[in-house]
Amino acid sequence: MAFHQPQIHLPVCKVLPVTPNKITIPFHPLLKQIAAVLQFPEPVYHILDLSKNSAYVSVKTNLRDITFSYVGGRADTVEESCEVAAKKAVLNISKRWGVIVEDLTFVRYRCLDRCSRLYRLKRNELEDIVKGESRGDLEENVPDSPSRIRHVSLDYVPLLRKIFNTIAVQATPLETLRHCAGRYTSWITIQPLFNNASKEVFIGPACDTLAHAKSELARKVIMYLIPAYNLEIVDANYGSRASKIALLLYNLEQESYLTIRARMTGIPDEPAYSCVLVEQDDMAFENAGAHIPTITPAPVRARSHRSTRLASPENVVVCQAGPYPVFYKEVAEKERMASKRARNVYN
Repeated sequence: MAFHQPQIHLPVCKVLPVTPNKITIPFHPLLKQIAAVLQFPEPVYHILDLSKNSAYVSVKTNLRDITFSYVGGRADTVEESCEVAAKKAVLNISKRWGVIVEDLTFVRYRCLDRCSRLYRLKRNELEDIVKGESRGDLEENVPDSPSRIRHVSLDYVPLLRKIFNTIAVQATPLETLRHCAGRYTSWITIQPLFNNASKEVFIGPACDTLAHAKSELARKVIMYLIPAYNLEIVDANYGSRASKIALLLYNLEQESYLTIRARMTGIPDEPAYSCVLVEQDDMAFENAGAHIPTITPAPVRARSHRSTRLASPENVVVCQAGPYPVFYKEVAEKERMASKRARNVYN
């Protein structure tokens, strides 16, 4: 029976500006949170030089009345100098007393770290299939956090308020309902002011406290606004060494897994970013009589991405795009053509 190639219309995405809009989180409320967790008195801000709008913040500790002072320096306004001083205090105190700030960068670091462990489990799964060993359920070992480490969750409401003052967006009031024996749920409607964008409704999870419910809702809205408005959030963990190491480990674990998968299935050992959804299911076979693939040496010759010939059945990645299968080489060629069309449109 002849195979009819489906017609797939790939969407052309709008190219965002290269330089993102940097927005720094308000460090003043974060410093207050850290001082409360460490059971320090509330930080006090002072004017150092009014002619230069220079200010500093003093943080009193519970260690023999030791006080740390952080100078904000010259600024356009006193508020800006106070923010610089608060940022210096947050970075120094969190490192000195072992406080982990759970902000947007920390959430990304945690996701990269867990994804690295999942890639490691997938690699172990493939190795078990090659050896012909029966595997049980793979256990994901999550490292425990030391008991002396204190965690502070960033309050995202002040950050969302600052973002609203920076970008062109409209929103309904942030509503909250108390229900289910002391549980709070917040919601809000966002109306972006570009390209006739439709309204977006966001509903936060049910939380034990009113502040937590509002913060979780604000975090969901911020995660939507970051790619929509090409924002870059500068928070307490921005540019940290831990996040850079997590990204490096993620790339190494992904490359290790893709290398083994390429030798087993013939799929190129490159991250398969696609304009269509490709589902990679569990590689372990449920049937006892299933054929177990063997590792073959990696091809020496360079692969060509321009070929439009159909792949062999054992080298097929099935993409569910309508009722027909789409072969891997076809998807790569269509992505290349879509990228070429996008460059012609926006150049």
